[in-house]
Amino acid sequence: MHYTLTGVNTGETRLDEVVISDDLSGVLDHATFNDDVAVTVGGREVAAPSLAGTTLTWSGALAEGETVMITYSVTVKTGVTGATLRNVATSTATPPGGETITPPPSATDNEVEILAVSGGQFPLWLPVLALLLLIGGGALLLRRRSATE
Repeated sequence: MHYTLTGVNTGETRLDEVVISDDLSGVLDHATFNDDVAVTVGGREVAAPSLAGTTLTWSGALAEGETVMITYSVTVKTGVTGATLRNVATSTATPPGGETITPPPSATDNEVEILAVSGGQFPLWLPVLALLLLIGGGALLLRRRSATE
């Protein structure tokens, strides 16, 4: 499962410190973190966030209109069908000389469903059945041909 966190500076000034924290405790109960975090700010790659326990935290500055994107993935464990993966992200931002801004948290809930099997094993009885149908069809044609002669 892939996650993308997006933060945008919609204000009219630079944000000196932006902190985005992603609480993965409701995800990592049923999944394994793949350690593949990538972060871009304004389209350029920057240092990845740190994972302490079950919390992923990134901090940095954002210029006016700039966007930060944090992407990562987890692998869902077997046998957890019906479980809900709950992910909660919070953030704070501080403009120069201003008070810290704390937007409301953002959460996603993803229920683990049974996936359909694709591929699988080829049934060994299928070629035998096809061969029997071909032999039966050939015998029927020969019988009809000999009956009309």
